[in-house]
Amino acid sequence: MVSVVLLFIAAVSAVSDDENVEPGQEVQILLSLASKFRTAENDFTQGRLNSAYFPFVKSRKENEKIKRLNSTTINSEDYMMKITEQLKTWRGFEEIDSAVALTYANLMFETFYRLSPDLRTSFLQSSMSADDLRKLPLSWQYLLPHQFYDDLGLEGAGFAELVNSSPGNTAMLYKIAMVLRDESVAMRDAFMNNLNLPDQYREDMGYILGYRWDIESEADSNFDYTMSTLLHLPSDVVMGITNATFDNLNIADKLEDTSMWGLASPQSKVAWFTKFEGRKGWREVAGTPHHMVRHGHLLSGAPLDKLRELKGNKEIETSLLAQVLDNTEMNPLRVQELWEALADVDREKSFISQASNLDVSQILSHYDTLNLVHTPHQHHVMLENAWFAQDKFNVPWVNFLAISFSYMNNEEFVSWTHKELQDLGKFVAILSPAEIDLIPADDFNTTMLSTILSSTLSLPQLNSIYLKYLDNNYLVADATLNPLLLSALPSATILSANPPFIWSQDKTNLLVASAKFSPGQMHSLHEISKPGHWAPANLSAILSTHPQCMSDVNPREFRAKLDYVVSAIYTAGPDKFHVIATKVQKLPRHLLMAWLEEAHTRPGSKRVPGEWWNSDVLLDRVTSMSIPDSGTVNPFPSHPLAAQFD
Repeated sequence: MVSVVLLFIAAVSAVSDDENVEPGQEVQILLSLASKFRTAENDFTQGRLNSAYFPFVKSRKENEKIKRLNSTTINSEDYMMKITEQLKTWRGFEEIDSAVALTYANLMFETFYRLSPDLRTSFLQSSMSADDLRKLPLSWQYLLPHQFYDDLGLEGAGFAELVNSSPGNTAMLYKIAMVLRDESVAMRDAFMNNLNLPDQYREDMGYILGYRWDIESEADSNFDYTMSTLLHLPSDVVMGITNATFDNLNIADKLEDTSMWGLASPQSKVAWFTKFEGRKGWREVAGTPHHMVRHGHLLSGAPLDKLRELKGNKEIETSLLAQVLDNTEMNPLRVQELWEALADVDREKSFISQASNLDVSQILSHYDTLNLVHTPHQHHVMLENAWFAQDKFNVPWVNFLAISFSYMNNEEFVSWTHKELQDLGKFVAILSPAEIDLIPADDFNTTMLSTILSSTLSLPQLNSIYLKYLDNNYLVADATLNPLLLSALPSATILSANPPFIWSQDKTNLLVASAKFSPGQMHSLHEISKPGHWAPANLSAILSTHPQCMSDVNPREFRAKLDYVVSAIYTAGPDKFHVIATKVQKLPRHLLMAWLEEAHTRPGSKRVPGEWWNSDVLLDRVTSMSIPDSGTVNPFPSHPLAAQFD
């Protein structure tokens, strides 16, 4: 904001000094904006008028006044020239003079004259309504000085709607937050409760709440914040909340909300536990069954020595601790401490959900206890469903080994039958390729493959299983190969006249499997996909599954075929748009650059021929040439790219 207004001020001088330009509406616009900027508050921790720092001679005096480190150097002309030269050399920034500033001003005037006459009049008279503001370009909405927002008459929900209309636009979020910093707590909380904020920006909002809204000192307010708002606060701000504010905001009651607690970051959980325990005491966290039910989830932020105190506590039923474990996401170290406080019966009930968080010694001890009653095989199916159904395998390897060995009583692999392989199931992932090679090929039929295959297996393990499958002569002309074994296909098989897949039917599975391909396999995949590479259906599958498959496309060809890429995105449909938007970032960098370069040459992408980007095109906003279909339903309204559907 500051840099743009400085350009405005410089442009005023440029227009006024130009003998060929008559002072008129343009100068009035720039003078009005510059004047409002100087009389607006800045966004520093302690807000002051911008006029206290501009022109820069005032900032230099402020440096001396506060005894800023190296203020003499920072204030010198030589230092400024040095920084300017470095920015020009290493960042490509041009030195700003009156001529350059005037160019930027002209771009602003072009936008201004495209507005409707009524909107131009209300802008010049500073009498804009909320509807008028929404009609302005987004760049203007968040660059305008605060005074344009002060008289809108909007409530908190109305300001939230302005931010929600451009998700991912952090500049607008900061703008509105600064506008509201001195408003009532009720208005600010209404803004927060109506804000549709993507998860990626929660930390940003926390900094605003803590460092600009001064939320920790709201001791005398008549309205309080919801816990969903308070959980965004930075940890140091939480620790700075006074006892009066803690009580006034009813934080003890708000912290009972377990659904909101799950949104807190690990560091925030530690801060809130520390603040709560310091104000209310340990007893109100876990001193009685009543308090355990109310605030037991706060243990996910407790220090380990506090959790050790729960072992042997006669006042707390261990079933309550087990409920806390099952319903609260915790660091594994805290899980391990609470595990020690559980009775054997509660450990058995919680074992499936907590096995990945336990220390391996606790797993072995639990199985020693189980052997007195029944075998660990009763856990087999449930652990497979819990661990192997995830997109990413997050179980510590030593825990995985300990449980797997409990299912394997015979380590003479050459003597294995279907039973041993069946008992091990998907835990076969602990076997090395050499150990898999020792198992008789007769055991690897189609049914057994469904039992043992998982995405956890490495390429060498899959190769061994694939060869066993071949040795057993199960791979015949009309057989359907398990999709997970596609990763093990040799390059020659992929290129053969009769591969064990049909591209039109199996391309998605093959592209998923290619994530484990060796360079030779990947080259073979490129070869077979080239004939129909640019067909919308094929390209859509590639972009939504494994965009790296396009790595051998050269930039010139990619630029020429960009329309095919866009068509493929439309072919995928609205439900896959957000998936493709994420996957496309994995395209090789040279192709992403080619995409950007080609888009820059397309009609409507530039404001001045050969020079400036049209930022609406660059940021995929709605333009006269790209109007979203209002009949298309957005599958993920809170996604940062949700505006593509609005």
